[in-house]
Amino acid sequence: MSRSRAGAALLLAWCLSGCGGSYEPGSDGPGSARALASVYDLLASVPGIVFPQYQAMGLTVDFTLEIDPNGPDAAGRFAGSATIVEVTVGGIVRPFSPSTPLSVTGLVAGSEWSLDSLGPFLVGNVSRGTTVVILSLTGAISPDGRTIQGMALATSHAETGTFDAVRQRRYLVAGTDFGVTGTVSLVRVRYGNRFAVDRDLEAVSGDVVVRITDHTPLAINRLFFDNIQVLDPAAAFDTALQFSTGNGSNPHDAIAVDASRLYITRYEPPFNDILIVERGDGDPISFIDLSPLATNSSGTPRADALVEAGGRIFVTLQNIDSAFIQYGPGRVAVVNPATDQIVRTLTLSGQNPFGPPAVHPDTGDLYIALAGIFQGSLSRALTGGIEVIDPATLTAQGLLVDDDDLGGNISSVAVVRTGAGAGVTGYCIVTLPSGANIVRRFDPATGAIDPGVVYQSASFLPSLVSDGEGYVLVAEHSIADPRLVVLDATTGSVVARLSMSLPAFSIGILTRSIQ
Repeated sequence: MSRSRAGAALLLAWCLSGCGGSYEPGSDGPGSARALASVYDLLASVPGIVFPQYQAMGLTVDFTLEIDPNGPDAAGRFAGSATIVEVTVGGIVRPFSPSTPLSVTGLVAGSEWSLDSLGPFLVGNVSRGTTVVILSLTGAISPDGRTIQGMALATSHAETGTFDAVRQRRYLVAGTDFGVTGTVSLVRVRYGNRFAVDRDLEAVSGDVVVRITDHTPLAINRLFFDNIQVLDPAAAFDTALQFSTGNGSNPHDAIAVDASRLYITRYEPPFNDILIVERGDGDPISFIDLSPLATNSSGTPRADALVEAGGRIFVTLQNIDSAFIQYGPGRVAVVNPATDQIVRTLTLSGQNPFGPPAVHPDTGDLYIALAGIFQGSLSRALTGGIEVIDPATLTAQGLLVDDDDLGGNISSVAVVRTGAGAGVTGYCIVTLPSGANIVRRFDPATGAIDPGVVYQSASFLPSLVSDGEGYVLVAEHSIADPRLVVLDATTGSVVARLSMSLPAFSIGILTRSIQ
């Protein structure tokens, strides 16, 4: 039995025993969710400003800049808001106002970047006196958009200094104890190493995965819930729109294929398809029948994950019968979203493609975790591994890594660029015969497996993902100590363990560059 099916069986038992029939998100919709904003944290220092009330000089301002997702426009102009976090004068933290966001405008022209005016804002208080400060910034964006550096000008004082900006990493984490209700939480990482968690921002179902597609966060509420929540990042991830995918459909994934349409995989019979809906209201448009691609006796393709590569949509098919007894070879359907037609079907070298494929940051190749058969109603079978698909040639390359060599069933894979000049490495979650979950590392080019274990837990590790900026995030599904584990992709060492309210289950990357 797959883990998804086992979790679903547990959910059904609880629901039948009177655990409650529904969860209540913060908004009924319908509404329009705004796209993700680009967020940067900035430190601006101007050493020459004198503050008489403190008999001190030297200003440092720490603030967060949120850039309107509708910009920059054709001329490179953007609008946004800046929220001051802290002000120091003479190295000592001082009061300031306002604490509410300030409206700002700026310009991006190639690598050149500028902020017209930050302020006016006041440093000090009524009892000691205040100083009015206005800053403008001019600098250059790094090629990857991660940092901005340049000159800070205090136009209020005709003094200059410097500033450094770092793109804020942001993650959406779905937590659930497999009851009726789960929640989503926001993890913010300022300056690469200052972690904060805004917990339980919105209610979702107890069987949920989160996906970020075309800068839009989605909560995919699976078996017995059968709906999609579109979350609004500009409204603390409240639900802007919620729509059904059909009773009993068990949606597993969703992806925006253009500005107006979503593809949604529907896992259960009699659906066995990709549902196509309007992004604005969730109304169904059509569907793509996947039943002919199943090779098991009940004709159930078990469509799971969706990923875009080379202008095509790749759909993983677990190819398991209706009783979860007969496992055919894993398959991948390749769909042309311009025509909604299947253009190729690939047969994989292992069974049970599990979770979203990882995309190689340099080559664009797809890495698929093939889980084999988890211990359950059937005996455990190591009939999987990690397989690579070349999206340019539409070919499956066979097993790069065999699960026998890893020592257990593989349930999640990430491929991540490591530190400066260090290359690319792969991480995967392995379930051992004992039931323990471990994280191991492998070479995405050769399949060579690093000796030893990167991370081990007695708890269920449902997923890991690359944040695209040098961290690997591991959801640790512990009831007693729910947390998100952050690993350094270069060394594999633990950077942070972040406590959550509910056990972490699924992770979406919200980070967006201004470029």
